[in-house]
Parts: sequence; C-alpha cells; structure tokens
Amino acid sequence: MATYGSDLELLAKTINGEAGGEPYQGQLAVGTVIINRLNHPAFPKTIRGVIYQRGQFSCTSRGNFRVTKRSLQVAKEVLKGKKNLPKHVVYFNTAKVNPRNGKYYTTIGNHKFYSINKNRGNK
Repeated sequence: MATYGSDLELLAKTINGEAGGEPYQGQLAVGTVIINRLNHPAFPKTIRGVIYQRGQFSCTSRGNFRVTKRSLQVAKEVLKGKKNLPKHVVYFNTAKVNPRNGKYYTTIGNHKFYSINKNRGNK
C-alpha cells in the first residue's frame, strides 16, 4: 500500500509526533484514527490529506515530527490492517476542540477518543 518515504513515513512521523510518549496501545490508536479518518466521508481520502488537513494534527508544525523505530513499526502494522478502535472513532485534543459531533468512547494514555456520526466530522 505504501512505500517508505511516502505514506508509511508520514504516518510514522505523525504517530510519533502525536503519541511518541504514549504506550504502544496509544500509538496504535493514533494510527488507527488516521486510517479511520481516511475511510470516513467527512475527511480527505489520502493519508497526506488527512494528516495535513488544517487544524487536525499539531505535530506537523512542531519540531518532533520525525520517524522512530517504534513509530515505524506501528505505522507498518496499521497499514497492514491492525486496529484497536472501531472504524467510527476519532480523537480530539479536548483542550483545543469541542467534539460537539462526537460521543465519548474511551481514553488511551493522554488521548480521549470519540465516536462520530458517519456523515459528519468535527469541523
């Protein structure tokens, strides 16, 4: 599906940037959210589009946007289909975003995950 240097690398950078300090399950959840958004009608249809959608992943503008061995492994697993959240679940930094279109689902590490209506995103 992806080659190193493209979707795989970008996914690994985002997993590390958003959840590098989180346990494995938290990193897997962030990767799962990216794929969930990719398959949700309210979000862009490419990994690059999802990650760089305005205001979605703050790590894209911070200095810790890099690949680690662990984030690369998690990204590979996600691209092969491994998930730990249902397809309708996304996460928001609730300090910055009010998930008014979402219903609380669970917390993993420092991230709160929400289910969203299948036709709407949190814009």
